[in-house]
Amino acid sequence: MVAYFLREVDETAPMAILNATMSREATMDEQPEHLTPDQLAARWHKSAGTLSNWRAAGKGPAYIKLGRTILYPVPVVQEFERAHLRA
Repeated sequence: MVAYFLREVDETAPMAILNATMSREATMDEQPEHLTPDQLAARWHKSAGTLSNWRAAGKGPAYIKLGRTILYPVPVVQEFERAHLRA
């Protein structure tokens, strides 16, 4: 199937593929909208278990729960960090 696809592609296709790849790489470098518990734990040098305990206790930043998936919106995380900034 792939070979058939490649035979049908015109001469400009390699450039289109390269542009799409570069566009995807630029998107990947952008800041994500949400962080997983593992990503936030790494950011804060805490364990994912600590974040789980904080969620159970009602501490920590607000989060989104979709089924079993936990996500922390980056703006909420940043506001939480600003609120806990000490001079």
